[in-house]
Amino acid sequence: MNSCSRTNIAEIEHIIGQINGGNSNEEIESALVKTLEVTTHEDSNSHLHHEELTTIIQALDKIVKLENWAVTPNQSINFMRTVSNLLDTKNKAVWQNISGNVQGIKGDQWVWKLLNTVSSFSIILGGTLNETTSNKERTIHTENVLLQVSQVKSSEGLTFPDANKYSNLSKVSSLQLSVDSLKGSRLFYGMLFKNVSGLLSAEATDNSVKDGFLNSDVMGARLDNWKSNSDFKVTIKFQLLKKSNLRKMCSFMTETSTTWMKEGCYLKTSDSASATCECNHLTNFAILMSPWTESNVETETLRIITFAGCSLSTLGLVITVLVHLSMWRYLKSDRATILMHLCVAMVTSYVIFLGGVNRTDSMDLCTAVAVLLQYIYLVVFFLMFAEGIEISFAVLYVFSTKPSIKWIISAAWVIPALIVGITLAITKMKGYGTQHFCWLSVDNGLIWAFVGPALIIILINAVLLGFVIRAVFNVKMMRQKQTHAKIVAGIRCLCILLPLLGCTWVIGIFYVNKSTSWIQYLFSFCNGCQGVVIFIFHCALNKQITNAYEKKQRKSTSSMLFNQSSKLHRFQKKKKYLSSSALYLVNSDTGISSSRLSDKDIASNERNSTDNIKMKRFEPINALGEQKCSSHEML
Repeated sequence: MNSCSRTNIAEIEHIIGQINGGNSNEEIESALVKTLEVTTHEDSNSHLHHEELTTIIQALDKIVKLENWAVTPNQSINFMRTVSNLLDTKNKAVWQNISGNVQGIKGDQWVWKLLNTVSSFSIILGGTLNETTSNKERTIHTENVLLQVSQVKSSEGLTFPDANKYSNLSKVSSLQLSVDSLKGSRLFYGMLFKNVSGLLSAEATDNSVKDGFLNSDVMGARLDNWKSNSDFKVTIKFQLLKKSNLRKMCSFMTETSTTWMKEGCYLKTSDSASATCECNHLTNFAILMSPWTESNVETETLRIITFAGCSLSTLGLVITVLVHLSMWRYLKSDRATILMHLCVAMVTSYVIFLGGVNRTDSMDLCTAVAVLLQYIYLVVFFLMFAEGIEISFAVLYVFSTKPSIKWIISAAWVIPALIVGITLAITKMKGYGTQHFCWLSVDNGLIWAFVGPALIIILINAVLLGFVIRAVFNVKMMRQKQTHAKIVAGIRCLCILLPLLGCTWVIGIFYVNKSTSWIQYLFSFCNGCQGVVIFIFHCALNKQITNAYEKKQRKSTSSMLFNQSSKLHRFQKKKKYLSSSALYLVNSDTGISSSRLSDKDIASNERNSTDNIKMKRFEPINALGEQKCSSHEML
């Protein structure tokens, strides 16, 4: 440290010692002039020493805490110019070199202390606005900081900063408040801080950001009465400092916190150059970038397992549907109808899941995906419930009247829609979509709108499964089987029913903390393979499919023989009306002249020809080993 720096520090410390509640405006003015003088360097290579920097921040903080400070326009400008100088790029190395504790404050917390000091100063500046005069707004625009204090117009929304007023602010971040969000408020305080991205850490409260960084300016905002407004929301559009396709997180930090938080803020839209956030509160906002957001779970491995399982299941379900539709006249039943609806619902859920569960770059799209996933997963569960009801009636109540399958399937598609509609009305779509996935939020308990009905269905189906297995093993034919055969039959029954009745979802419910993250792998594998299991046991190994195929082949053979018989029959009728010249041509092949044949011989030849045709018609049938039948019986 040079002698000049020591002198500056001594003078500023003297000023701090002199500042108290009884200071005059002249003394405050003198202190602000001195801080501005110390932070202003005409030489671009010169910069502050870290002790100068921290001492000046303390001086500014002490000034804003003075009671009854009637700040003048000149004092306001000097104050904000000093702050701007502290954040200048030439002082970046000084900020970064503040290591460990300096006067009890850690590294980047000095930056937050400065930003909070500006926030406190904005309130003092707001006290100078007079409702009875034309002075409705105060704006101080410096190189690295923009501060605006304005009275709220109840009939208009608010945008900060207003690009129409500042030509050089067309590409900076901006904040918007609607008329509804401004209800009941009188004053707005807006702050925009530049050159702080490399000075603040990207540490998050929940440790969700690893190797991340701040990739935007910091936007601060206050509103005097926003907490009493139930409809309050603020939209912030950040211009990214570096173009990037990494995961973007809308984050904020309060005056009392030391790490970034994200509760109450959601990413609406984003691209490689910008990101738009929506929050339900006001504080200091910024965009954090992170290539890694999950702890304790190998994300890439889990994604591969999920993608492979869902893709194979989708293929298996599509094949199952196509096979059943091709032989529907032989397979049509209540159980097959439910199976077709279940396959369609599961394919839809897999497609939505694979295509949209990670679309957190757009909050509107993410919300829509979360709503659709909740609905289609509930449909899957209710169709599984319908399958449980159908199997139960088929096994337990053989001679009872079954409920109408049309009503059961209709209820399976309508009841989930009612559940989703009620949930949307209660929550106003809050909790649909999180920072990491387009699914229901766990933080506000919205997840129970899905887990609740699912658990009830799983419980009921588990009870029905027990009764069905017990009834199957009590069948007389089962009693005659050896123990090994019973075990094999029981396992096959479980393999068929478990995916359909949704019992594997029980595994996922046990994933309640990060220490049991291995269950998430098991859950992803089991549920990703449901479609494959359905294809194997309801299509590939289903004897009904084999029998239906054989029936279809026999029907095809019978139709072919019938067509051949019809052609021969038509040929016989046509031959009776052949002309004498045509008859001569036919008989000429035998070497007999028609002139040497009598009418009696011709009639005899026709009868013999007809008998030969009939014998030929029935030869293929006899070759198949079937009983001879008349032409009417064959038809």
